[in-house]
Amino acid sequence: MELLWDIAGITAMLMIFGFIVWWKTKPKTDDEDLQDFEKAAGRLLSDLKASNFEIAEADRSVGTTPVELKQLTLALKKLDELAKASKDEDQKRYEKALKKAFKGEVGLAEKLFRTLFESGKSMLANQQASNSSAQKELASIARTLGAFSYISDTPLSLAAYIEAANLDPEDPDVWAMLGAVWLRLGELENAERLLHQALNLKAKLQDGSQAAEAIDSLGSVYAEKADIEKACQYWQKARKLYAEAGDKKKLAVVDELLDKISCH
Repeated sequence: MELLWDIAGITAMLMIFGFIVWWKTKPKTDDEDLQDFEKAAGRLLSDLKASNFEIAEADRSVGTTPVELKQLTLALKKLDELAKASKDEDQKRYEKALKKAFKGEVGLAEKLFRTLFESGKSMLANQQASNSSAQKELASIARTLGAFSYISDTPLSLAAYIEAANLDPEDPDVWAMLGAVWLRLGELENAERLLHQALNLKAKLQDGSQAAEAIDSLGSVYAEKADIEKACQYWQKARKLYAEAGDKKKLAVVDELLDKISCH
């Protein structure tokens, strides 16, 4: 009988061990991948706030905005997609860039995307007819370059997002991120104007589900301007949209911001 119990115990342990191995090695869903990238992006932006001279000079009282978080998350995801789609030496370069980026070392990622951008820009210039799909793809590369440059060099990030806006002026996320860059630099009037432009484009595209991020970031702009009434108004709007979308994480963050300004 004891032998049977021992065998049963060993079998149970092996099953548990097998489950753990499966859990750690099972393919991740797109949502799980995105969550990993978002965690990494949040950590990088949090570390950046503590060390970046420009942020210190701007004396920002509000932390990372959802617009910043979204763009860096998508940049990490784009780098991962390129690594998976590439072969041989190219794949190794993209994988190395991704590993370094997760540690906050974005130099290689910047170099790779700058090369892609300059190459794409040259090809686009040589085309006789305009190609809107090629322009949009090049704008996406410029956006990704801007997101990685945002970690290391704000002026270069600003230049990349301006390129993206010129290539795809109907993309509200570009204008939203330009607003976030100006917010980082303490240029609050520019930040406010560009975030409102992003909102107008989202309304034109009937992209209400994604408007919360720009609205939330506008709350941050008004908080920096010490316009507590408007900050409260925009954060409450963002809160409503986050609640409707079931985004508990962003809901918790905006609730904390509302508490800080005693807005209920």
